[in-house]
Amino acid sequence: MISERLQRAVKNSGYRQYELAHAIGVDRSMLSGWLVGISRVRDGDSRVLQLGAILGVPAKACFSADIGRRPFLRRHLGPAMHAGPRRGAAGDRVVSRRPPRT
Repeated sequence: MISERLQRAVKNSGYRQYELAHAIGVDRSMLSGWLVGISRVRDGDSRVLQLGAILGVPAKACFSADIGRRPFLRRHLGPAMHAGPRRGAAGDRVVSRRPPRT
């Protein structure tokens, strides 16, 4: 997971995300996903280290020790995303609200 220090550096850099993404060879949506915690990134990923080098963030400060957590989802989507499958009135699992295909 990308560290808060690197996230702040991106935000305060004056560069647009698509400019930074192009510089490290990824799509803007991938960089955005890393920054908000939706997409995972492995520790030591060379693209993140390159981003840190561009922004003046040392390699050791590019990654967070908070592996496996997705704070963006909890903060922005609320507990409903983590409540498990929806249940119908009889307690049956609701798979889809769409009518069956004909």
